[in-house]
Amino acid sequence: MGEETNQAMRLKIWNSVIFFNYLQAAMGGPREAGTAEQYHQAGKAFFEVIGKYQPEYVIVWGKRLWNNLPNVGWQDADDIPDIVARWNNLEAENERTPYDKSFFITKQEIVDNGYVFSFNKYHKKEIVKKEYRPTSEIIKSNSLIKHFGGILINQIGSDIS
Repeated sequence: MGEETNQAMRLKIWNSVIFFNYLQAAMGGPREAGTAEQYHQAGKAFFEVIGKYQPEYVIVWGKRLWNNLPNVGWQDADDIPDIVARWNNLEAENERTPYDKSFFITKQEIVDNGYVFSFNKYHKKEIVKKEYRPTSEIIKSNSLIKHFGGILINQIGSDIS
């Protein structure tokens, strides 16, 4: 950092970087968006490159591309081998549900949701409801006194007993 690089260092840097155009089709002009089908078709080439080179990092330039990547819920580099394995065995993915880390959705679901490709739009989380004792029961049990002792007594006085 802050130093001029020599030829050997430049070669080392450039030999450790892969540039990949996700969409495998030429666009008509700048800022032109690809179609949903183009993004879908590009996934195969993308995962082939990821599988072959096993990068430590993947940098996605642009929100549009990020939102159109296959929604496999990746969080870090440890997910990449799992993503590649799943992509190479799509038949096994048919059994997965929106509660899983990755899953299929139908084209109709995408259409019905206004072509939103966000993982969080379709992913479901199981919410476990926690049951607590009623507040009046907790107060009557004196468990608050055990935890908060004199502070509680000073604030609410003899109402606890």
